[in-house]
Amino acid sequence: MPEYFISKLESVVLPVFRSIETLDDLVAYVETKPLPYRRFEIDELRGACLHAARGDLETARAKLDELRNGRSMWCIPGFAEAEVASVVDGLGPALDRGDRAAIARQLATWEEARMAKLPKGFAGIWEPTPFPVEQAP
Repeated sequence: MPEYFISKLESVVLPVFRSIETLDDLVAYVETKPLPYRRFEIDELRGACLHAARGDLETARAKLDELRNGRSMWCIPGFAEAEVASVVDGLGPALDRGDRAAIARQLATWEEARMAKLPKGFAGIWEPTPFPVEQAP
């Protein structure tokens, strides 16, 4: 049984992981899957984070503005208030200032928190993402 699992991991899972080298690669991969609410480009909640990570602060601010002003499906009362507040409060001030280092720190904090929730084996292979916003002017 372990041999079968390992063979599938090596033949199916690892090639997918190895093909994802950038945020745009990840977005392209996820958008090929039949997962609801995964349109990062148009989704205000995830889009604000994605565009901030890419270094496209203007688009990230526009997405954040939709959240701040309740013009998003995410702002329906009782639906996702904690998630919206997390993005608005966590990313908003850094985006407002155009503080790329603070944006990268917030994204890294969220990434690390997400990894901490996964099974322990993932922490051993995880490497922090180098966000393009850190390299942009």
